[in-house]
Amino acid sequence: MFEALANSSTQHVTSTHCNDPAAVAVCAGNLYAVSLHGFSHTAKKIIIGGRDERLKRNLYEAFTASGFAYSLVVDVVVAAPGDPINGDDARNIVNRTRTGAGAQLEISTPLREAMFGDFSTGAARRSTAGVPSSDSPKADLYWNGVVKNVRRAIVNHEMGKDPFYLQKPNDPDPNLPS
Repeated sequence: MFEALANSSTQHVTSTHCNDPAAVAVCAGNLYAVSLHGFSHTAKKIIIGGRDERLKRNLYEAFTASGFAYSLVVDVVVAAPGDPINGDDARNIVNRTRTGAGAQLEISTPLREAMFGDFSTGAARRSTAGVPSSDSPKADLYWNGVVKNVRRAIVNHEMGKDPFYLQKPNDPDPNLPS
């Protein structure tokens, strides 16, 4: 993971300009990837983007079906086409996989702050990820919720699942005449 030593727009590396050899090698050697990014917003929000449509659906389903979004009041949405942070650019590091597609999570500042006991510096974040504090008493719920739901989505993706096509076992196929 790349993290600047200081909070500076001049040090910001966009997803389309990431050329870290290790990151490029990891993505290039895998069928898909999931990347995490931050964005400025006033509420706890996750925007799911990228070029892998099925993986995006699996991520959305994991976050919403688990109750994470509802119980912790996190707005989870799939980025709209044309959204400047929708992650669909082929040059985006997450899309430089063997399939040319991956997914990214844009995580709002308030949600990122809630995931750490101390959000003040990179060192503080590394040592307090998921550790509750007076500033962030539910850091464990937010941190573990994000981690668990990304893992759940990846497992479902690797099993070939697609929430778009989920039906109950005894439901008739809506594409067949009745």
